[in-house]
Amino acid sequence: MAELSVADLRRLLTATAEANKATAEAGQVNASRISELNVALEQLTRSHQEAARTATRMESTLDQVIQANTALDRSVSDLKQSMELVASRMTSMEKTAATLSTPGHADLCTGSFRPSGHRQQNRHQGVGAGEERTSTRTLVRGSIAGGRFYAS
Repeated sequence: MAELSVADLRRLLTATAEANKATAEAGQVNASRISELNVALEQLTRSHQEAARTATRMESTLDQVIQANTALDRSVSDLKQSMELVASRMTSMEKTAATLSTPGHADLCTGSFRPSGHRQQNRHQGVGAGEERTSTRTLVRGSIAGGRFYAS
């Protein structure tokens, strides 16, 4: 070191001070960037946690929709069976009503005695011979075609 002059020592000290200053500035920049990375990582973690909670809520809602859909399918199936049973009963009732014989009327002579206010009944309840009576009104909305019920 004896070979170095005072001027050389000053230059060396100045270069060392500048290097220390640059290192300190780089350390501050790095510290700032590390702080930014930590903040970004915390935000990402919070966002990931919120996404996981949202996914859990969505899964729960989807499970509820599937359960409701299953219950609705069962209800529709039960209703379809009930409507088919009603349709078959209506069909059998209509066939039975068409084939029933009507009660006979006693033919009364025109001169026979009747109480006051009574007259000969030309019409009666039930189906007349050869006459098919079916209701034009349906008991439920929709139509029954071929033994199947079609809701309107």
